[in-house]
Amino acid sequence: MYIKIGEAQYPCGKPTFSSTTLRWPNVEGLATPVSGVIETCRNDGFVMREDDSEEWAYQYYEDNVLVLTNVEKVIITPNIEDVKNTKNTELSNVCNQLIYDGMDITLSDSSTKHFTYTLQDQANISEMFTAVMAGATQYPYHADDESCEIYSAQDIITIYSTLSGMKTAQITYQNQLKQYVKSLESIEDIQAVTYGQELTGQYLETYNTLVNEAKSQLQVILSKVAMALSE
Repeated sequence: MYIKIGEAQYPCGKPTFSSTTLRWPNVEGLATPVSGVIETCRNDGFVMREDDSEEWAYQYYEDNVLVLTNVEKVIITPNIEDVKNTKNTELSNVCNQLIYDGMDITLSDSSTKHFTYTLQDQANISEMFTAVMAGATQYPYHADDESCEIYSAQDIITIYSTLSGMKTAQITYQNQLKQYVKSLESIEDIQAVTYGQELTGQYLETYNTLVNEAKSQLQVILSKVAMALSE
């Protein structure tokens, strides 16, 4: 099947016709705007129908689809707040996944093991750290996909502080990126934001202040735990 416009022929898919719209799919290389009569032909050359393009109010040619219609195309402009919400949901999902993925941690015996940090992992590791704060000198746990083993209090502190610090950094970064998205006034600028891009200006300053304060407070806690273990 093909359409013929003047002397030019263009292969097409199966067209659909209604009283308000004519549609020919899979039309490649068409020069627009179309003028004159469009003949819809079978491959053997038989003319199935003829349509005068001048009798239609609008014509569109997008993604190799030719449309003649009397219905004006409605272009829906996205609401900028909806775009911001969608982007921030995307950023939050990436942030959460990075936290859940965890990280490699070097332990006291110089071995490096990977620990995930899902919500269940966070609860388990927090429970271990609480036990150490209460006086436990060791505790059973497991690295990612490994069998349980006994970890020393020092290793438990290392695991907890490393993963906790990573989580705080990721959440703080995502929050500042969210604030940046809120400040944008262009849909194109909002959609261009990606997780991992560098923070700048006030957002970078706030991030550094908050992360450094969190590190400072964690060190206070760890110092007290270290003192208790040395007694």
